[in-house]
Amino acid sequence: MLQKILSYKLVFIAIIVVIILVRIPTIGLRTIHIDEGMGIRASELVLSGQWHYSPQNGHGATLFYIGSIIRNFFGTNILFFRAITSLFIILGLFILLMTYRHKLDNFSILLFLGGLGFSSGMLFFGNYFIHESLFILLTILTLVSVEYFFKTNKGVWLTISIVFLSLMYMTKETALLTYASWTIAGVVILFFDKNFKKFKKIFTLKNIIFIILGFLISTILYFLFFGKSLDLIKAPYIWITTRGSNMHIQPWYYFIVLLFLHESFLLISGLASAILLTLKKQWQPRQLFFFLWFLTILIIYSAIPYKTPWLILNIILPLGLFVTFSFSEIYKKLNKIFVISFLVILFLISLTCLFSDNFLHPDRAEKYDYAYLQSGNGLLQLTNIIKSISLLDQTPLSIQIVGQGDELLYVLTEKYNRTYEPFTPGLPVYINYLHSTEEIKEILSKTGYNYTFLKFTYFAPGPDIDLFIREDKWNAYKYSSNFIKPKTILSDGTLLYK
Repeated sequence: MLQKILSYKLVFIAIIVVIILVRIPTIGLRTIHIDEGMGIRASELVLSGQWHYSPQNGHGATLFYIGSIIRNFFGTNILFFRAITSLFIILGLFILLMTYRHKLDNFSILLFLGGLGFSSGMLFFGNYFIHESLFILLTILTLVSVEYFFKTNKGVWLTISIVFLSLMYMTKETALLTYASWTIAGVVILFFDKNFKKFKKIFTLKNIIFIILGFLISTILYFLFFGKSLDLIKAPYIWITTRGSNMHIQPWYYFIVLLFLHESFLLISGLASAILLTLKKQWQPRQLFFFLWFLTILIIYSAIPYKTPWLILNIILPLGLFVTFSFSEIYKKLNKIFVISFLVILFLISLTCLFSDNFLHPDRAEKYDYAYLQSGNGLLQLTNIIKSISLLDQTPLSIQIVGQGDELLYVLTEKYNRTYEPFTPGLPVYINYLHSTEEIKEILSKTGYNYTFLKFTYFAPGPDIDLFIREDKWNAYKYSSNFIKPKTILSDGTLLYK
């Protein structure tokens, strides 16, 4: 028996090691995402004390404060920023496994590791420096804190739960949607379980003091992160009346399609679990809670026109937990060979999705791909060309950004001698974004220098970006070993990179 237990543990450890190792090469496979540029820029502003929360287009400061530490030690290297968010996901899954390990049999642990550990979305968006990874970690910490309160009946866990609950909102305003789904699931469970005494024990005098302490700490943290501004409180209304109703519009079935195409293991096994649990009348409170959390958050996100693919992490998490706690019960009642064969087939399909999404096509941005607003090969070529030209001289390369110098461009050009307005004639490189190309051509023609004109795809879907390189620099670069040939040369001499 001891040998059997040890062999299982070795298998689990091996799987966990693979889950960690598979994330390492994917950290650098994708070009920088536009939101990553915004996050790194905001982290720099936090470091210099200049960051201000924007309810129109910006989430909470928690990620930026963490980013400011990375920025202080490692500069703007995207790999270090992505590494920390990847660790958030790994840490969150590890905390869940440690919390629930005594409630799970070996088969359920395999389901957990296979479903959430090898989820394509958990890997794809975990390797982005965006708020969602930190938000998922805080969601898990809140959930686990509540679990420990009901397990130990110690009021300090109520304090911890409220602090993490508050930090969720300070990270992303979408925390309100998770609160709503938890409230609905909790109320249903309360009447399903009919254990009202368990609920009443929360509101003892001692626990109320711990609850007040939690709100007090949360208030201190709020003012620490946001100063005296109450913009975060107003943000949901501003978001609903502006961005929420006219940006990133997708059909109501968007997330269902994403689940089917990228998370088939969890979706199909979850659907099978729900049907069989209903037919066999085997629903338990924890299973029902995770299922209702999954179902309500899916319905809420589907009903809102504004949809970005990284939101799916909030749907994958409860679905994965539901499958973990449900399928082992079904496994005991059905033909074991059939169930295992069914799961192996689904898992192989999911592995194929994971490999395709994260290794083969990490920058592909079709309608139902995970990549969205993703800068592709064009931007990668642009940065490589600028880097090669900068290596031609010993002095820092001088670049001027004309038009709109957004956060992504700011991050990508930080290491060069970069200027904006007013226009400085005769520089080796100009970057033109969201400004008339013809106007820049005319201005440069009057400087007395000849420039080679290159055009790149900035991000998909999105506008192009222009690069003007002084002819002497271009000729030197053209005969270097790092030269990247353009895809097309247009009739007017424009070099087209896509």
